[in-house]
Amino acid sequence: RTDTALDAAEKQLLNIATVPIYKILAVQAYAHYALTDGEIETLSEIVAVDLLAAMLDNMLDRVEQAQTHYQTFDQATATQWKQQIAATRQKFAQRDVKLSNKLQVTMQIIDRSIMLESTLQNSMTPGMSSALNFSRGLNAQGLN
Repeated sequence: RTDTALDAAEKQLLNIATVPIYKILAVQAYAHYALTDGEIETLSEIVAVDLLAAMLDNMLDRVEQAQTHYQTFDQATATQWKQQIAATRQKFAQRDVKLSNKLQVTMQIIDRSIMLESTLQNSMTPGMSSALNFSRGLNAQGLN
């Protein structure tokens, strides 16, 4: 929301998330197009779920690694543990597909909005086009 250098926590967020947040924001800023509150909320939700999935995947990896060092005489328990981890990973994989679909739909909506706005701007008079560019500049700086 501000035009300042990213701090360490923000950079870490960009590196953890599989959603190309930085690219989305950079393109929006370059196009002088501010995301609407609804788009921001949707993107925030997608990123939050994506980060949660990354953390859960990391935890499952740690559980699997601990399993290799776990010595048990009960082979049935070890087998059940492996099956539960595999089932959990499968459920999360299905949710990742849903998240990916939601992200694609969101990006299509954003792309369509930019395309429509550009088309409308091309059909405007020069004065109206300048007013729109001025308004975009104000939106990008949070002055509207």
